[in-house]
Amino acid sequence: DVMETIDAMVNETGRIDFCHIRGSVDVTSHLSDNPTCKLILTPSTHYEDVTFHRCVEVDAREAKVIPFVPPDGKFTLMKYRVTATQMTLPVWVAPKFTWIKGSVTFEISLKPEASVPKGLDNVEVRFELPEGVLSPSLATQDGRATFEASTREVVWLIGKYDRKEPAILKGSASTEQGFDLAGRFPVVSASFSTIGLAPSGYKIDRLEVENVSYKPFKGVKYGIFSGFYEFRTGLC
Repeated sequence: DVMETIDAMVNETGRIDFCHIRGSVDVTSHLSDNPTCKLILTPSTHYEDVTFHRCVEVDAREAKVIPFVPPDGKFTLMKYRVTATQMTLPVWVAPKFTWIKGSVTFEISLKPEASVPKGLDNVEVRFELPEGVLSPSLATQDGRATFEASTREVVWLIGKYDRKEPAILKGSASTEQGFDLAGRFPVVSASFSTIGLAPSGYKIDRLEVENVSYKPFKGVKYGIFSGFYEFRTGLC
């Protein structure tokens, strides 16, 4: 399994200021005899800051052929990191807050990119309203949105989402008399998971298994998890 966690921060103009991907290659092996394996990556695969399991017989930091003698059971073959500020994020959130005297209105849209093949799971969006904003009215046709007064957070639980068009949350709230925003713009965070894609471009070409007297089953699964995934807002 190739599992990647993506950390990203997008500023109020829609530019990606920060994007790191943390990846791991997790293996489950139940091979008899005395197998030796070679994990062969596509030429375009790139990774940084790699650490290998002790069973790996390679020292190259960006090797495309990774020979190893697999232990029995589950183990992490390698961990790596990729810096990717020019990439297309798998999920895009577009927050729009309009602040006028006495009130605020907002619209949050969440859209999976076309490259996401399997839809999204465990989708959740959160943002905190600053002190002085009263309890908001919330409306969405996707999932359920609530306001948690103790933390001042709007929590939008979508769960599974497999449409290509955006999910949209709309809301509005009054503000207390004398309210001053004073630069306390909400930061919108999103969490999700999906399978079938490695956003870093890490791709396995094939796995070769040698020194066995049978034809082993071989399979690979790609998956993404959100980590620190934030979208900043500003004046509108």
